[in-house]
Amino acid sequence: MKKQKIIIITTYLILICILLIFVIERNILIKKVSDLNNKYEGLNTELNKKLKAKDAAIKELTSNIEELNSIIKSKNEIIEKLPKLDEPMLQQLKEKGIDDPIKLKEDLMKHPELIPYKGSLGGRMSFFSNKDIFVLSDRWVLAYFEDGHTYGYMLLSYEITNNDDNLKIKWKVIDSYLF
Repeated sequence: MKKQKIIIITTYLILICILLIFVIERNILIKKVSDLNNKYEGLNTELNKKLKAKDAAIKELTSNIEELNSIIKSKNEIIEKLPKLDEPMLQQLKEKGIDDPIKLKEDLMKHPELIPYKGSLGGRMSFFSNKDIFVLSDRWVLAYFEDGHTYGYMLLSYEITNNDDNLKIKWKVIDSYLF
């Protein structure tokens, strides 16, 4: 009988140990799951903040694009209103040896020394594109200039001389300003 009691007690002790091990493992798993849930919630919160920041940045960029499109539209409207060379002016230019106003623009681009401003931050003032030079009449040109940092416009007059097929264009600055 004593042997049976020892076996029963030993069995109970083994069962209690197994139960304790099971409870301890269960608690460890619950803690790990809880830690993972907390980590997940933290990552989820961080992701939501980043998504909100991205949405705000997209909204701001969209607003900036709309503003820039409005500025471009406004500038294009101004450019469209600029006087264009009519047929008599084009004829006068042809008589002086300029068959295409682009020749005037190209000649002006060769004369950055006419720009009365020094470049900033190591830049050099120049006329960079003939698309930004507007021949207003058979006497005047409006030109955009820049150095990559600052920019401005200038109004110039010009005279064309054509001696013995030697075409010369003389430029004179009337006014200029920087933005």
